[in-house]
Amino acid sequence: MPKPPTVETTEVVADPANDRRHRRRFTGEYKLRILGLVDACKGRGKVAALLRQEGLYSSQLTDWRKQLRGTPPTDGSHLSVLHALDRVHEANRCGDPAA
Repeated sequence: MPKPPTVETTEVVADPANDRRHRRRFTGEYKLRILGLVDACKGRGKVAALLRQEGLYSSQLTDWRKQLRGTPPTDGSHLSVLHALDRVHEANRCGDPAA
């Protein structure tokens, strides 16, 4: 008795229930808050612990700092972001819990 023909497919289709790919998007407020917390970290391993807690990578901090210091948009909206970051830094230096 002959074997039934084997159908070979090379296409791999991911099960949508297991598809975990997504790009996270962070608001400007979140970025400023995290940068402020990182700047307030004192002691060995504190920044790494914060990054693990938030599920972030150090390269993201670098990118966010570059965004803040980058070429300003022509509409002047960068000024509010930079002023907000300055307020966060100042509050962290003074120990103000409102930051």
